[in-house]
Amino acid sequence: MKNNNGNGKRSKLENMDLGKFEDIVKAIKEDHKDLRKFGEILKSEDASDAEKKEAYKNFSSLLKSHAKSEEKAVYQRCLEVDDMKQEADEGFIEHNIADTLMKNISTMRDKEKWAAAVKVLAEVVEHHADEEEKELLPDLNENFEEEDKSDMSHKFVALREQSQKDVTEENAGILGQVDTSLNAKTL
Repeated sequence: MKNNNGNGKRSKLENMDLGKFEDIVKAIKEDHKDLRKFGEILKSEDASDAEKKEAYKNFSSLLKSHAKSEEKAVYQRCLEVDDMKQEADEGFIEHNIADTLMKNISTMRDKEKWAAAVKVLAEVVEHHADEEEKELLPDLNENFEEEDKSDMSHKFVALREQSQKDVTEENAGILGQVDTSLNAKTL
């Protein structure tokens, strides 16, 4: 079987055991846990510049993949539910704010401004994750059937696996919980 590149090799996506993580709520919370861990370092007055740079590298790689995957797998579906449209719109907007901050951070040369910007980004992401876990995720359970949530989870994990660059044990989020070496259900 050829992948999209036509080189004859199976992609990681084609080999993913997505059945191990059926719950979209748990999948998102697993990513949030790692984002919070790095956010604490970015907000810390005691962390060194080197520690913050390493934390930001892991944080930004996870955040970019998480946000885009969440938008495609979850927010798009939430737009179909009248009671969830505003929550989805808020999520898109908050993701856009984070993306804009990351673009600005990538061009900053001043250490103090960079440290201030990554702290603000960590605070924005923490607020977003807290709000999402209190509002949007419980609403997923109320508004979607188990099969729908399982489909969202499979799509989310598959998109995360496709999109995250520089996956490490520390910043894997949900990807650290999924066996990508097994031949299983694909999208």
